[in-house]
Amino acid sequence: MKIEEVSTIQSNGKYACNICMKEYTRQGISTHYWLRHGDGGSHLEKIQKQLHEMHESKRGKPSWNAGLTADTDERLSRSRGALRKRVESGEFMKDRIGVPLKDSTKEKLSEARSRFLNERGNGGFRDVKWFKSVDSFGNECSLRGTWERDVAEWLTRQGIMWTRKHYVKYLDENINRTYSPDFFIPADNTVIEVKGFYSDKDKRKMQLVQEQHPELIVKMVMKKEVEQLQSLAYNQL
Repeated sequence: MKIEEVSTIQSNGKYACNICMKEYTRQGISTHYWLRHGDGGSHLEKIQKQLHEMHESKRGKPSWNAGLTADTDERLSRSRGALRKRVESGEFMKDRIGVPLKDSTKEKLSEARSRFLNERGNGGFRDVKWFKSVDSFGNECSLRGTWERDVAEWLTRQGIMWTRKHYVKYLDENINRTYSPDFFIPADNTVIEVKGFYSDKDKRKMQLVQEQHPELIVKMVMKKEVEQLQSLAYNQL
């Protein structure tokens, strides 16, 4: 098993599991994958049994989850997974309306949301059809709507290498947020945004991204450009 096949290196130097998105060091990601998603499941069961026997030998009745973690107990794992899905999909925030959040929490939510939209799809946009796809580097991804699907197919026909797994950090009122473009072209450091409606919120975000990352070339593709893709060259976008 190669680390690069089961995880993705992050900007902080850690490796995120491609299945559950938990982050570990280079050494720790191998152990995590073996225990949680590989052939080490029987080892986890052994640990759980030993913990149970240890607590039973103590006086009094211990808490059911004493000494257990999400890595050693399926119930805790399911609970944590359910919470992560609520955070990534935006459902968690609906219950937190009016509750002040720490800046660090906002930063984590921003990154989790970006990853969810790119890699799993249907992140709260129920009126938009999602399409499963594979980028030029073999990464599975989700395309939001027929316009993004058409642009992806057009880029591929043009022989242009593209990906959605690209994350850009930018500062917004002292909060580190995460921006993930619809398409990233590594060859010339270009990001492509496919827009049917360019909201004020999106305009502010793109302004901050461009100001803080002048190395990026930003191209906006609106409805007219999508309809003319067959007659457009890449540098005309």
